[in-house]
Amino acid sequence: MRLISLEVRNFRKLGKSGWVRINFPEEGIVAVVGENEAGKSTLADAIFYALTGRTRGMVRAGREEKERAEDVISWGAREAEVKLKFRVGEAEYEVYRRRSRSSGYARLAGRRNVEGWEAVNKAISELMSGMNDLSLITTVFSAQKDTDRPVKMEQEDRRKVIAGIIGMDEWQEAKGRLEKMRGEKKHESSKLERDIDNTKSRIEEIERAVRDLDKKERDLEGLRKELENLPQEMEKVRKSVELLEEAKRRYEETKRELEDKGKNIAVRERELKRIEGEKEELESDIERLKDDLAKKEELRKSKEEIINRYKLMAGKLSDRKYQAGVISALLLISALGLLLNMALVAPGLLLAAISYLLMRSLSSFLMRRAESIMEELRTMMPEHDQLKEKENRLKERNNEIKSLIDEIKKLRDEEGRIKAEIEGLEREVGGNPVDLLSDAKKKQGELEGRKKELEKQKKELEEEIEKIKRDRERLDDLKKQLEDMKRKKEELDGEIEVINLAIELIDGVISRMWGSIAPSVGNNMSKFLHKITLGRYYRAKVGEEDWSVSVYVPERASIGQDPYVSVFRMSGGTQDQVILALRLAVITSLVGRGANWPEFLILDEVLGATDDRRREGAIELLKSLKQQFPQIVLITHQDDVADMADEVLKVEDGMVHEVSVRAETAEN
Repeated sequence: MRLISLEVRNFRKLGKSGWVRINFPEEGIVAVVGENEAGKSTLADAIFYALTGRTRGMVRAGREEKERAEDVISWGAREAEVKLKFRVGEAEYEVYRRRSRSSGYARLAGRRNVEGWEAVNKAISELMSGMNDLSLITTVFSAQKDTDRPVKMEQEDRRKVIAGIIGMDEWQEAKGRLEKMRGEKKHESSKLERDIDNTKSRIEEIERAVRDLDKKERDLEGLRKELENLPQEMEKVRKSVELLEEAKRRYEETKRELEDKGKNIAVRERELKRIEGEKEELESDIERLKDDLAKKEELRKSKEEIINRYKLMAGKLSDRKYQAGVISALLLISALGLLLNMALVAPGLLLAAISYLLMRSLSSFLMRRAESIMEELRTMMPEHDQLKEKENRLKERNNEIKSLIDEIKKLRDEEGRIKAEIEGLEREVGGNPVDLLSDAKKKQGELEGRKKELEKQKKELEEEIEKIKRDRERLDDLKKQLEDMKRKKEELDGEIEVINLAIELIDGVISRMWGSIAPSVGNNMSKFLHKITLGRYYRAKVGEEDWSVSVYVPERASIGQDPYVSVFRMSGGTQDQVILALRLAVITSLVGRGANWPEFLILDEVLGATDDRRREGAIELLKSLKQQFPQIVLITHQDDVADMADEVLKVEDGMVHEVSVRAETAEN
């Protein structure tokens, strides 16, 4: 593949004022010069974007998504456009890409006409013998910031890039397809193995169930018989419940009647006790009144005796001598007046005193005293009426007590009858009707629950027996399926063995290819390094497994140390030169392995850290590679590099202002 021309508009820093058009010479070194931020590197970005549809920055960052519009479109513009013409063999192609802020469009015209971003990417990769964006940025596109990419990449990434460059990816893709196929077949084999195990288990389960079928049918017959007998027992319990409910009703009514009788007896007994208390009080009052009346009778007799004596003494009182004696007696009686208070206690003594007084006192004094005694007797007269009243009441209470005793006796008799009736009812039903009814209802519920459980068990057992019979019918089919699965698994395992063998063969081919590349790259690198460093370093080697790079340092060999030193232990400028030699060695070692490999190199400031003499050596090296890479684009800010180029493009403010061609080149 060779570049023919590039047209750019509003692509980052290029073409802000209109289309930028560049025609590439068929061969030679083209130097692109200009101030910083003039747009020199954007020219390389535009070529890379046209070929891959991605920016170099996206690839460097390892980002898989599409670039953002602001990464491509010039500031203030609506869209960016890039056209790149190139030749593959004798056929010319033009790739056109347009990127707006909302969408992108791509078209490839030539011997193959393709539209669509990803379709164009794929078609161009195929035209470059399978190279992709990562392959390009690791080989033919080299910027100062990418110089050490080949050695800093992870080992697997380096192998992947090299494999894509030399066409080994076809073998690796074949291996990947085989590994995928092997994985699918292993997955299928594992699934078959699980299915075989499951089918075996199912067959064993069915055979066990078939062996147990007779027992299950006997169990089913037992359930059916139990269900047939259960209604009789349930009917018996139902009738028992009805009888016990009636017995319970009678029992509870009789119990309530007994309680009522007991309450009535208690009321009557309390009433009897109260009346007996009143009777005792009346008897006590009557006894007291009788005592009082006896005392009153004695007073009455004393009164009559005093009156008789008064009459007797009335005659005597006319005698003067007797009067004198009476006066003396009155004085004595006055002193002993308390004797009157003893009238109630000792009536005889009172009569004696009265007699004495009557005999000793004046007639008027005796009369007054007699009247006083009469008054006391009159105050005690109502007690006779009270006695009569209380005796009548006592008679009434005795009648009431007799009536209550008779009534209580009748109630006791009724209570005894009721108790006997309750005992008879308990004997009739065999216990307490309430408890027996509770037990009977519980039994009734248990029987109903048992019936439901038996019906459920019967249904489940019938379904299980029916399932076993169906499984028994398909047992032969399952055994046939098992044999088919075993045979298919054996076939799959055989195919997996064949695939394993094929993968081993491909691994051998890939291993031999790797083994043939590393020495070639090391040899070419040694030659290129010798030219670039002007003979300072002339030997290098590349690890076959990890593609690590080390350089032979003669001074270390002279002192007995390991003469090979990792590139990263060298100075910055020397590192750039070693890695440039590595890039060129990789590319030149692999040229021819891909028929349509790019025949151009785009080097972006790769000689910036190289001194004048080594820059001259590097340019001479690039010129010596004219056969492999007829087109070399050097982006630089160094005038001496531009002086050694065959053609110079000057970029300023995003536009190409000047093109100079060396005389010998023009003559050619």
